[in-house]
Amino acid sequence: MAKFQLLVLIDSILLSTTSKDTLVLCRKVNDVFSTALAVASVNPANARIPPLLSQNMFSWADEYKVRLSYQHENGALIVSQSNSIDIKHGQTSHFFNKVLQPAVTTVVDTSEVVEKDLDIFNIAEAPYNSTVEVLQKAGASSSFFPIYRFHPAGFSQDFPISVSNEFSLFWTGFNVSYGDDIKPSGNRYEFVISEGAKPTTIRFGFAQSDSPGPREDPTWQTDINEASTELLSIGDLRPKL
Repeated sequence: MAKFQLLVLIDSILLSTTSKDTLVLCRKVNDVFSTALAVASVNPANARIPPLLSQNMFSWADEYKVRLSYQHENGALIVSQSNSIDIKHGQTSHFFNKVLQPAVTTVVDTSEVVEKDLDIFNIAEAPYNSTVEVLQKAGASSSFFPIYRFHPAGFSQDFPISVSNEFSLFWTGFNVSYGDDIKPSGNRYEFVISEGAKPTTIRFGFAQSDSPGPREDPTWQTDINEASTELLSIGDLRPKL
């Protein structure tokens, strides 16, 4: 079981702002960032959003669960969910008699796994109008949190899920809590985290910590832990601080 830690440092000078922006961490699943794994804010809008401090440690383990859910538009019932089951790389769970069956090992193209560093598993016979959800163990409580949510297009299909080691940090002005559906903005910072005993460290601030230059905007600093952090892409890294 792979375990990971991410340490996000924030320049202290930025913590005294009145910004309502929220920092969001999400993981790429099936080539998209769709769900907030964790959130934090300098000035939280509600009790579900933890405060963002100068040092912020995120932790998770590559242990997964899957489930199916339904949204209902008529009557008092608005959401229903199937059972959730543990699933590992190379396994498939069949949805049979309205229940997700225990996951069993199936054949996986290991060459793709080695090349892309993926965890791949499947949901078979996912019914029409259901939503496939993937949950991951994370945090000090070792609870499971959603990292992916998708509506299959067809009925009784085999739905593959590929979980990568690519992550994204981005700022948003919207009120976001963990587990919410998200769409990363152009100010996102994408990176790869490798398993290791030491946390990957990323800092948001100025080139000289807490010492902004003339007309310098805060941004993601990449000189903290280059050995374990691989930069993939950077958009406009200027949140509304």
